[in-house]
Amino acid sequence: MTVWQAVLIGLYHYVINCKYFILTQGQFVLGRPLISGLAVGIIMGRPVEGLIIGANINLVYLGWMDVGGMRATDPAVAGTLGTALALASNASPEEAIVLGSILGVVANFGYTLWMSVNSLFVPQMEKCALKANWSGMKFWYIVPSQVIFYLLYGLTITLACLLGAEPVANVLENLPEWITNGFNAVAVTLPAVGICLNLKSIMNKYTVSFFILGFICAIYFNMNMIVLAILAAIAAVIAIFGVGIPARKGESE
Repeated sequence: MTVWQAVLIGLYHYVINCKYFILTQGQFVLGRPLISGLAVGIIMGRPVEGLIIGANINLVYLGWMDVGGMRATDPAVAGTLGTALALASNASPEEAIVLGSILGVVANFGYTLWMSVNSLFVPQMEKCALKANWSGMKFWYIVPSQVIFYLLYGLTITLACLLGAEPVANVLENLPEWITNGFNAVAVTLPAVGICLNLKSIMNKYTVSFFILGFICAIYFNMNMIVLAILAAIAAVIAIFGVGIPARKGESE
């Protein structure tokens, strides 16, 4: 992996998770392992492999939600750094799932540290508020926290991409067979957990019918996944915005 590739991966992770850029909600879309895996693959010149690895890692986080600022893992790091190290070390998708999951849990401590350090800037904001210093409040609210965020995530991911690829490759190449088999077993289990979490959130009397319909289309009709996704999006729009066609002007409803 080149220096520029590592820098771009670190910047990508920083931008999609930065709350003060135009991509303010990027962590919920561009930060998902499926999308970030593709982005990392494009940066490294291996988009198809990046997409495959990102899709496998994404299975673990299908039912993941960041509720009230509390979370147990960081899927964005799992997607970006996990895919980057997996591609650089030529890891299999199964090994990438385990690698991404471990990185996600470890990176979550960085998020806790970042939030804790940010609390130190609150007194400065309060002083600016008492003086009606709006510019000072914006400075203490945005600049220090983002510098620390880049150091904790952007720079760290860049260094991890540069320094961690070779050690990871060496470890994976020298693993005993029983550990490799264990990785494969865990890799099968983790996506099942993600799928179950996702099912738990949609299995109610209002949405279970859509799940059954999608299952029938995929299994019995062998429907293409792209077509199925388009039909699912149409069904979601109809379900959210209401069923029925508005009456034309002059016609009775």
